[in-house]
Amino acid sequence: MANAYPDLSQWAMGWVDIIGALYHLNGLRLQAAEGSADRAVHQVALRQAVQAMADERDAQLAKPELAVPALKVLHSMKNHWSGLTVFVEHAWVPMDNSAAERAMRTVTSAEIRGRSVL
Repeated sequence: MANAYPDLSQWAMGWVDIIGALYHLNGLRLQAAEGSADRAVHQVALRQAVQAMADERDAQLAKPELAVPALKVLHSMKNHWSGLTVFVEHAWVPMDNSAAERAMRTVTSAEIRGRSVL
């Protein structure tokens, strides 16, 4: 978004910061032992941060002056919210699929190297 719409760069980077904070909070939660008081504290903090993100999304959606590309992003976020936040209640679910994508690239790269040698 920031690259495609430079005038929305600051807006987009604000959301990147919010998402980065969620990654941090989730990391703290996952580092704490399951069932521990620390884990419970981090779980509450994560839930609160996710709720604050939803509240900010909804507040921005109510702004009539919000640019169309930003509206599209926020509507998509709202439409996919349950899938985007499944990790909150199910700690074993990763926040993203980066590990799976990396694994696929590794296999694909190995396959390509193998074919090019033949």
